[in-house]
Amino acid sequence: MFYLFLCCTCFCILSDWLAWLKIRKEKTKTLPKMPFVSILVAARNEEANILACLHSLAKLSYPHVEILIGDDNSTDNTLNIVQNFIKDKPQFAVIQVKEKIGTAIAKANVLAQLARKAKGEWLFVTDADVQVPSDWIENMLTEGEKSEIITGFTWVKGKGIFAILQALDWTFALATAKMFSYFGLPLTAMGNNMAVRRATYLQTGGYENMPPTLVEDFMLFKKIAIEGRKPFYQAFSHRVMAETKAIDNFGRFLQQRKRWMRGALQTHWIAQTYLWLRVGFYPLFLLTILMQVASRQSIFVLFAIKLFWQSVALHKFLKIIGKTKFIWAFGLYEMYLAFLSIILPIYYLIPLKIRWKDRIFEV
Repeated sequence: MFYLFLCCTCFCILSDWLAWLKIRKEKTKTLPKMPFVSILVAARNEEANILACLHSLAKLSYPHVEILIGDDNSTDNTLNIVQNFIKDKPQFAVIQVKEKIGTAIAKANVLAQLARKAKGEWLFVTDADVQVPSDWIENMLTEGEKSEIITGFTWVKGKGIFAILQALDWTFALATAKMFSYFGLPLTAMGNNMAVRRATYLQTGGYENMPPTLVEDFMLFKKIAIEGRKPFYQAFSHRVMAETKAIDNFGRFLQQRKRWMRGALQTHWIAQTYLWLRVGFYPLFLLTILMQVASRQSIFVLFAIKLFWQSVALHKFLKIIGKTKFIWAFGLYEMYLAFLSIILPIYYLIPLKIRWKDRIFEV
């Protein structure tokens, strides 16, 4: 048991070191051309968030763009807010989505219908609770100019320690995805900060021809980068950093992670092995302490080394995106990871339906 824990600890340290080593070698590129792009935003009951999103999209510096907002049968004031905001902005258009096409559900259904109306060479996707930087489009195209699908970096913004822990968690996860991309292993895509060539999207058959899913971003990424083996780019840079709101309700947080886990269990087997080793580290740590009483001192030393190096790597990742002020939360972050590694697998196995955007789904 001790040697198993030793191997798991060494694996965690090595993967963190590789992630930092690879990410720090990123170089600034230049945009060779400026194609016409379409931005797709699905919105349902987003009256509290949509205006900030629209303001950020209106400030984009990229000249060749159309912005399509899909209202998904909102029961609040979302549609009126959008209509009032865009009435003097010809680059914007709002489409009311009231019916399904194909097999797409929820957000995937909205994006499928927006994609049919889009004219851009590239389809950019973001969420109604996200704010993007003014140079978002040119930086995304610059970073992944030779790719078919691009994923940017998204920072979780909010007040309180729970929001900060979510931000650290996302940062570490996206750094991991970046590391895998250097070895040609596609891990996942961020559906709130993503771009795909329209021709490539159409080759997949579109969202309307995919199995019903609430992880439509991963399913599209899977079709293109994993099954299609087409070039992808996982950006990890402040140049493509959007901001999303942290989840302030633990129940909704568990629902979000349950959706994500369904996507994670469909990725490359090497990536799945990595994820299970990271998740299994903490239960293995507890079991080793209980079963290897004579080796407890060595076990705690190994744990301290792992915690130290993980903190060093996380600090390096945060430095790249200009968020180093959260170093004080690293110890709490370790406790957060330990708790989630136990509670999330249990919650995932409980046969509960997923509630998302005031709807209940069984997929």
